[in-house]
Amino acid sequence: MSLAEQLYEEACEFLTKANAVDTNLLESKELELHKEYIAYYQTIKNEIEAAGQSKNTDTPEQVAKRFIAQGMSTELIMRATGLSWLVVEGLRPKKK
Repeated sequence: MSLAEQLYEEACEFLTKANAVDTNLLESKELELHKEYIAYYQTIKNEIEAAGQSKNTDTPEQVAKRFIAQGMSTELIMRATGLSWLVVEGLRPKKK
């Protein structure tokens, strides 16, 4: 199983479990965090689906830049693209 397939499975599994949560039982901060995690994993799932439907002409760097724009962690981007920590961090916008 490829790394992208593994991440896709993990994202789908998380989304299935997260959507089964009774959000009425969550406090406001928990609910906010719950929604952020759902958005995060939905983005991963969508990106992997889009990559699978394209002719796969995107370079790992292009994929990493899209993940960076979505606020993904360096570790997750490394897992999804196979890029090193230095490369991923080098793609991040420089702080002023």
